[in-house]
Amino acid sequence: MVLMYLFYGFFFGTTYKIIGKNTINDDHFLSIIGAVSLLTSGLCKFGFAVSLDYIPFKKSFGVVSFIYLLCVIFMLEAVKYKTSYFFIVVLSYCCDGAISSMMPVLIFKTFGNYNGARVYSYMYSVYFASTMSFMIAMAFQGSSENWNYLVYVSLITTTIAIVLNLTLDNAPFKLESTLDKEKEDQK
Repeated sequence: MVLMYLFYGFFFGTTYKIIGKNTINDDHFLSIIGAVSLLTSGLCKFGFAVSLDYIPFKKSFGVVSFIYLLCVIFMLEAVKYKTSYFFIVVLSYCCDGAISSMMPVLIFKTFGNYNGARVYSYMYSVYFASTMSFMIAMAFQGSSENWNYLVYVSLITTTIAIVLNLTLDNAPFKLESTLDKEKEDQK
């Protein structure tokens, strides 16, 4: 599921300035967008990780998923106008930060401290897989001006991730956290 979300994050995070330069052609403005986006991404990483103490994962992830999907859908139209592109880039970075911070919290809540560290190390390899899938998609893109292709791939991967989030239940994995309790009892 995370692999599907991260595809758009890697795509847009590395190309927003190139895409924007084709229509907006204001490097200073695009640099400001990048700075504000990174700041909001950091704030969302903190905010959404803390929110999981109070709001269930599926609800938080659902909100972020919906916003992320809207960003993907409207990105090609938003790039034509400075203000809308600013908001799409900032929201995209915000969602990317929120998703990347919610995963460790979910994993440690689900698998406990001892097993969570091991599971998270495997889950972290998804970042590599997402980068590789982005690079493979870039190879099939053809012209460097054809960003529509990658937006459509992002739309598909984000939609798949949303469907997985809605259909999968992480409750059965709660049993794994009992291993932590057994480990503590042995000490």
